Amino acid sequence: MRGSALASYWQNRIKGYPSCNRDRLLQKNRLFEIGAIILVIGAVVALIGGYGEVGYIQCVASSGAACTATASTQYITVFLADSEMLSVGLSIVLVGAVIMIGGSITNYLARLGDEMKASMSPSRVCPKCGTQVATSSKFCQICGNKLGE
Repeated sequence: MRGSALASYWQNRIKGYPSCNRDRLLQKNRLFEIGAIILVIGAVVALIGGYGEVGYIQCVASSGAACTATASTQYITVFLADSEMLSVGLSIVLVGAVIMIGGSITNYLARLGDEMKASMSPSRVCPKCGTQVATSSKFCQICGNKLGE
């Protein structure tokens, strides 16, 4: 490798991923969609549990013999199972909502970072190796060339 090719190689190694790969990685951020799927699953589980609880409460309110008999534990067992399904479903809804919010924040910060990076582009170029450098730099970070004021 010659001087400028070596400098370019190390410049890419130091900076990490090139911007095109970074953009692809950000596009793969699917937290919002995953959170929405989890939220829907939790809502379905909660609705199933809630429907069972409402059925038991209506049975008790109508003073049905099968619901109020002390010997019949079937409805009480079903009520407790439905209550647990409702609790689990609502917990899953909460987890899905938190993941969705995290995905929204992540996407927003990624866009904000890209906008800030675009607005803060360096206006100086090293005359020796052609690397863009910050305006406040006194030396090129790649080749070490002293930059003029």
